Amino acid sequence: MGPRDDLGTRPPPPLPDAGELRDETDEDRKLSLRHRLEKHRADPSCAACHKRMDPIGFAFENYDPVGAWRDTDGPHPIDTAATLPDGSSFRGPVEAARA
Repeated sequence: MGPRDDLGTRPPPPLPDAGELRDETDEDRKLSLRHRLEKHRADPSCAACHKRMDPIGFAFENYDPVGAWRDTDGPHPIDTAATLPDGSSFRGPVEAARA
């Protein structure tokens, strides 16, 4: 298996001790989605899966939930740069597809 062979496969289920998601606070809601996910990944039991999933999502962050283009997430500029677990970096969906 190569370093990217896990792309396109289902992520494993959450670890039994992964716990529950905590409710977002008003302070959390002021952050961009990217920064909220960075806080979530700070928990090692969450990071194991999110380090695989989040980079692909960041590539498509310019698209809102219904597919409309956006340049900001609330007041925050969109950052589509990401790095895969194998160290490959890209920016946006075109480069992500090449990765």
